[in-house]
Amino acid sequence: MSAFIVDPEHIHVLLWAASRPTSPYGPLVWYYDNPSREGRLTDDAIDTVGQMLVDENAASVNYRYDEDDAYIYAYQRPRYTTWSGVEIKALHCYEYQSCEHPAGAPAKPTLLPRLERRLIGELPGYDDAPWAISSLDTPPPNDGPTPTRHVTHRPSRCPRRCGHRLCGVFRCAVAGALGATGGCPPAAGMVRSPHL
Repeated sequence: MSAFIVDPEHIHVLLWAASRPTSPYGPLVWYYDNPSREGRLTDDAIDTVGQMLVDENAASVNYRYDEDDAYIYAYQRPRYTTWSGVEIKALHCYEYQSCEHPAGAPAKPTLLPRLERRLIGELPGYDDAPWAISSLDTPPPNDGPTPTRHVTHRPSRCPRRCGHRLCGVFRCAVAGALGATGGCPPAAGMVRSPHL
């Protein structure tokens, strides 16, 4: 997958997620320079932090492809503020797009993990989940539908090593049940696995 400069809206969503007031955490704070300096996402700093993220992303793309399409960043409230959980994936996308060059911005190494921890802590059910699990614990009842995996998840190879790409929801039609032995012909189709 190739690296690219993320859209300003992508940065808006990340900064919106980091700056919205959450209890009991308060404003997002991170430390850098061998934790002697503190960064705090305030209204006065939001454009600077956004520009730091854009510059980091552009430096990564430039290092990889010798292209520099950085832009001047100015924070705006995102077009939509009902993302709920998608911010974590947007953060992972940003991290991937900004990982190509060896030297990172001074605040980046601690800002992004702090944001990720905050977003995970805001997930429904997180506060009610046990901190530690022992053999005496039982999971809470799941009243909602069982989550399903989609074809867009990371594909893997057919367990019969025929070369067909799978994603856990599908199995090779000729291979039979997952874990079977033998080889699949190249023209085998994919069918939904009854086991998943």
